[in-house]
Amino acid sequence: YFGEIFIMNADGSCQKRMTYLPGYDGGPFFSPDGKRIIWRHFSEKGDTADVFTMKIDGTDLRRLTDFGAMSWAPYFHPSGEYVAFASNKLGFSNFEGYMVDAAGAHEPVRVTHTDGFDGLPVFSPDGKKLLWTSTRTENEKSQLFMGQWNHAAALAALKKSKKSVIKKLELPEAQKKLAATKVLAPAISQADIRGQIGIIASDEFEGRDTASKGIEKARDHIINNIKSFGLMPADKGGTYRHPVSIKFGVDVEKDKNELVLIGKDGKETKFKIGKDYSPTSFTANNTLESEVVFGGYGLSVAGKPGVG
Repeated sequence: YFGEIFIMNADGSCQKRMTYLPGYDGGPFFSPDGKRIIWRHFSEKGDTADVFTMKIDGTDLRRLTDFGAMSWAPYFHPSGEYVAFASNKLGFSNFEGYMVDAAGAHEPVRVTHTDGFDGLPVFSPDGKKLLWTSTRTENEKSQLFMGQWNHAAALAALKKSKKSVIKKLELPEAQKKLAATKVLAPAISQADIRGQIGIIASDEFEGRDTASKGIEKARDHIINNIKSFGLMPADKGGTYRHPVSIKFGVDVEKDKNELVLIGKDGKETKFKIGKDYSPTSFTANNTLESEVVFGGYGLSVAGKPGVG
């Protein structure tokens, strides 16, 4: 698509794609606690945009607005309880400032009431001021404006707003699978191990039989995890895949395999292949004559020695 959101370490390593929705995704910001990302998502046609949020591992994706208009430039309040953004819901060239709760549980509340452009809102670090761009000037040129912000009044207004009714998103499969490549804990943990085993052992991987679709899925899953850890391929080709030859579907040539036991009386006992014995695929092709030697036997039984 036109643009996607990625996350990475500050040094550029561990790059991971976060969005797979049809359309353009951009303008991301972190929530104050660093646990979520807020951004604008444009439709495939590019004529509408809405505010989206998700956890930093790409899960719990939520749509906060559904105006059928251009809603963009979202920014978290330092409390993390709500988001400010701009939208032209009231007219193509009339952008107004709005706010919406971080969960998208209530309908957005309008903040500005001036014709023209009011947008690109950001809060001061203490959350007591709002800075935004507006054309409410004599020559209608964009300028920066700053005003006092009442956090308590904002929460009260959001609480009074109607419950939001936003259609549940049908996420692409790639978006659903982002949780499978989540960042693991620095220390080896039982939870992480159990989580990875649960993924590989799930029905989706079909038992991971040799040369099956399931083993291909398992391979791709492991490669994606390796990439997310920032590990690079060791070979010059830059690939994580190394072909291996496996003997598959070996057949026994019955006319070339024979097992005969000759007793002291010279009597021969022939064994039937596939019934009495079966050569393994790694057996060497050779002819061998040797005496049969008794190698003993062993038993493992419960109880103390000499008892039972």
